[in-house]
Amino acid sequence: MLLVVAVNALMFHALPRLSRPDILFSVTVPGAFASSGEAAAVVRRYRTVVWLSTLVLVSVMMASPARDGRAAVVGMHIAAIFGAWAWANRRVRPHAAPEPAVRVATLAPRDTHLPGGALFAAGPLVILAAAALFLWLNWELISTHGSTPSASRRNAAAIVRDGTPAARSSAVTSLSRRSRRSA
Repeated sequence: MLLVVAVNALMFHALPRLSRPDILFSVTVPGAFASSGEAAAVVRRYRTVVWLSTLVLVSVMMASPARDGRAAVVGMHIAAIFGAWAWANRRVRPHAAPEPAVRVATLAPRDTHLPGGALFAAGPLVILAAAALFLWLNWELISTHGSTPSASRRNAAAIVRDGTPAARSSAVTSLSRRSRRSA
């Protein structure tokens, strides 16, 4: 649990500067403000809250003998950090960049093909089909619970046929065709 808290603290410490330079705490700001002393002060206060909450909650975690209490402390840590993020967002929001008067839209037709092509997308399906075929051919060696091989083969085939491959294929197709294009 201590490792989780430490990784959370490090991740949230770096988070304000991991996006574009003109985005600060989920607010688009002018470049001059992003590099100003006022923005640096907001980031510094946010990071102070992140590390103080980490120290306080780690000390509570070390004093707590129950593991269930430690899991609750991790949740409180994340809640404290999100509270600090919301506070910083409210501090930065008055400095938000004005919305541009001109909007840009791409008029080119959208490419709806699968990323990497159908052969690339079929790779995981081929691996699953090979595993299902291997299980089907060697079911007598695997079966120990008295079930009939034909029923077991039908069940294994139904799981492979209807399960993960269909979900993965539909997700990839939906992402490639229905997701919003970024400029």
